Amino acid sequence: MNNEEMIKKLKKTKSLNSPRKEFESELEEMLVEKFSKKSKNKLYLSYFSSVVASLLILLLIVSNQPNLLNNAVYNKDFEPVVFIYHTHNYEAFLGEKADPSMAWDENENITSLGKFLSSELEKRGVSALHDATNYHLELENKGMEYAQSYNLSREIVMEALNTHKSLEMTFDIHRDVQPRSITTTTINGEEVARINIVIGDGHENYLENLEFAKELYYKIENFYPNLARGVIASSHRNYNQDLLNKAFLIEIGGHENTIEEAKRSASYLAEVLADILN
Repeated sequence: MNNEEMIKKLKKTKSLNSPRKEFESELEEMLVEKFSKKSKNKLYLSYFSSVVASLLILLLIVSNQPNLLNNAVYNKDFEPVVFIYHTHNYEAFLGEKADPSMAWDENENITSLGKFLSSELEKRGVSALHDATNYHLELENKGMEYAQSYNLSREIVMEALNTHKSLEMTFDIHRDVQPRSITTTTINGEEVARINIVIGDGHENYLENLEFAKELYYKIENFYPNLARGVIASSHRNYNQDLLNKAFLIEIGGHENTIEEAKRSASYLAEVLADILN
């Protein structure tokens, strides 16, 4: 492999989290081969050495530039306007099952609800970017504490906003721990998980977020009375809401609700959001 071919291969690795092992081996073999040969042309050797040094530096840069949005999915035909993620991705809807292992099941926990909300928005003409990062696993891998969850999700939110300038809203989707009597209502003859909008007041965007949160709350009430529980201001908290003036933590239902009840709520929420955005 010549130098030009090696450079082309190195450029291709930018789309990956880190270069392929095969690539690293090929680079090593090339270096060994090049330097093991005696060259009478010292100028060429000096030039080649600088090229190799540049390659190694670029290799290190590429290796340390992970794509934080690896787990984010959206319709590539349209730029997303809504970003959905889950800082506490192991929150689950147990209903009457009371099976804690459901927290690890992405078909049952809060991640599946976010995916469903994203698809409901897409049906209504709103392009959504849904991130399914397993933050709990990432915390373990990085030796971070549970209390640092929002520090970790902040990196993803910032990456999303930097990558997709079209984003107008971010929603960190959770479920509450209140009893079923508080988190459940009936709409169109079916039991539905109620929605709670949480705003952190520990940042400069607080009042802008609060105004839009109120707008969203009243819009939900107008469409589906009693679906929304209200807007809660959490003292001295941030929740990454300083990054955008329409950034919310939204709780859908509680641990005693079922995933089906939460999805009904998410469908209604998507209808309201589509009305606002369209």
